Amino acid sequence: MAVGIALGHFFPDVGKQLMPASNIFIRMIKSIIAPLLFATLVVGIAGSGSAKAMGRIGLKSIIYFEIVTTVALFLGLGAVNLVRPGAGLSLEKAVVDPTLPQASTSLASVLEHTFPNSIIDAMAKGEVLTKYVMYLAPFGVGAAMAAVVGSKGISVLLGLGKLILTLYGALVVFVVCVLGLVIVIFKIPMRRFVHWVKEPYVLAFSTASSEAALPLALENMEKFGVPKHIVAFVLPTGYSFNLDGSTLYLSLASVFVAQAAGVELTLSQQLLMMLTLMLTSKGVAAVPRASLIILAGTLSAFKLPVEGIALLLGVDTLMDMARTSVNLLGNCLASAVIARWEGYDLNAPEALES
Repeated sequence: MAVGIALGHFFPDVGKQLMPASNIFIRMIKSIIAPLLFATLVVGIAGSGSAKAMGRIGLKSIIYFEIVTTVALFLGLGAVNLVRPGAGLSLEKAVVDPTLPQASTSLASVLEHTFPNSIIDAMAKGEVLTKYVMYLAPFGVGAAMAAVVGSKGISVLLGLGKLILTLYGALVVFVVCVLGLVIVIFKIPMRRFVHWVKEPYVLAFSTASSEAALPLALENMEKFGVPKHIVAFVLPTGYSFNLDGSTLYLSLASVFVAQAAGVELTLSQQLLMMLTLMLTSKGVAAVPRASLIILAGTLSAFKLPVEGIALLLGVDTLMDMARTSVNLLGNCLASAVIARWEGYDLNAPEALES
């Protein structure tokens, strides 16, 4: 990232020529498909020992996931409209070819395209990543920063810094107010919860991959007192349906790109965008930069410049670390919530081992 900034600032013409390298990286991560969580979900379902019990746990999990992620979406939307970090940037509006038929974005079209024509079609157009493409991430980040700084000038970093601070501030509010309220409502022993979740949290933050922290999170939540069959089902399911940090980021980043392009979205357009993100963010992989793919699809659907991803890519690592660690924290808490909802006492003596 630092090399890209320096290259774009001191050699702007060279920086501009690196845009294809950034675009190639984006195209590569859009092309990969992998069912990362399939095996763990099978273990969780099999470990319940009862189809009825698993159905009940699954229903409670989905209800909880939808409520919390919806709150995260609207918190991100409120933060980006309040701070307006994209205002003043000079991102070009999306160019529409008048010779091509244009599909309108509506509630009906969003719902219709939620359901694929076939499983093969869904796999062919999937938005799930595998790790090996991410080995190229440093090159993609460097090229993106060089191209953005070379074409927009060093002042563009001020807008991106404002975006990063907005995201971190919104995530802090989410953790303290929303997850804190959940802890109070479900009477989760907070000191012990923090003790067992801090190590996988730090691992998720440092690697920007909640998948990397999954084994430790599974182990520690069992030590916290959550039954194994609940941990083995809720945590992997949450990796697809309960990505609180990523969901908040997606709503914030989408409107940020619109602001940077000078596009004023009406309230109804923003609400439709939130509905779209509620649907498309389910199933995003728990690996670095996976949210960029969901963002790319949303920008295209609302005729916003996909080039905005190149603007975000250079600083995405800093934002990914924050949103991923919140994803992990939210999923660990979800397993504790479902355990309490099922009637388990997390203060029981067997749950107090250290």
